[in-house]
Amino acid sequence: MTLRKWPRFAGARAILFNNRGHILLVKPRRKAGWQLPGGSIEPQESPLSACKRELNEELGIRVHNHSLILVCVDYENVGTLDNLSFVFTHRSLSPLETTRLRPLRKEIACHTFVPMSRAQALLAPNRPLWAKRLKHSLLAIKHHRTVYLENGNPVR
Repeated sequence: MTLRKWPRFAGARAILFNNRGHILLVKPRRKAGWQLPGGSIEPQESPLSACKRELNEELGIRVHNHSLILVCVDYENVGTLDNLSFVFTHRSLSPLETTRLRPLRKEIACHTFVPMSRAQALLAPNRPLWAKRLKHSLLAIKHHRTVYLENGNPVR
């Protein structure tokens, strides 16, 4: 029997809103297109800790464990690769907090807050699965629940 580490990739991202209900997107320097802030989960790191670390590293946002809420888990199978994605949300950022965002310039080219419908459209060209994940995550937030997806689709 061959042992392998599972999953091959795990990531944690956050849906952050400003006081107008717009979603924060970041444009990474080394990848095409827009994405939700967050990144890879390191070995021996929980998804929650990874999300907190990435928000602090990428944007200078410090959050507490109790202020991040899990809204989505997505299992993705791409050929022989198994990926797990965790999506958290956070209370709305105040106008002062949004002006204090400090993107890590070596990783983040720019950031913007966009309406929910625009966020999905900006994710779709390079990350269609993320656009689907965002759609279902926003519904989960609206209904105060967590959603489980496989390849971006709800499992009933």
